[in-house]
Amino acid sequence: MSAGSLVRRRTAPTASECRTRAAVHRDLRAVARIERAVFPDPWSHDMFVAHLRYAPPEMFLIAEASEGEVLGYALMRTVLDEAELLNIAVTPEARRRGIGLQLLRAAMETCRAHGAEWMLLEVREANVAARTLYERHGFVPIGRRAGYYHSPREDAIVMRAPLVDPADRTDRGPDQRESPPR
Repeated sequence: MSAGSLVRRRTAPTASECRTRAAVHRDLRAVARIERAVFPDPWSHDMFVAHLRYAPPEMFLIAEASEGEVLGYALMRTVLDEAELLNIAVTPEARRRGIGLQLLRAAMETCRAHGAEWMLLEVREANVAARTLYERHGFVPIGRRAGYYHSPREDAIVMRAPLVDPADRTDRGPDQRESPPR
């Protein structure tokens, strides 16, 4: 089976049977299939192409089974000290097997390595499973975007999580940073 393929299997692999890697062009067909299966208002194929073309390669991650099956993906961007998780999805057959968590952790670490100190995301208000996952990993609600989602129309909850230790953040002035232990 080639990278980028999406096939049905009896039992989806767990996160320990997957690897996370940067996306390549041949993954886009499988990514678009997952997107359409998961979201009622999916991103277009061209949106994924543009992200792959213009973002650093590691800002588009793939969760891949050992035989090359694409099980999920995450897209991020960073601006200065802030990151945004733009999109994350796992194929329905592979949910609740740790793959979404694997992608989230990889996305957070990638953005931290790119100098981000915070990560933001939007999530459907009714998506309790995703909100619970995010909250368990340090995200807290900080706002609401009324009518943000379409099909059906729904508010987005804006969430934020720190990617670095508070003592190491650059948003604190020099007089607010803790002194190193002596």
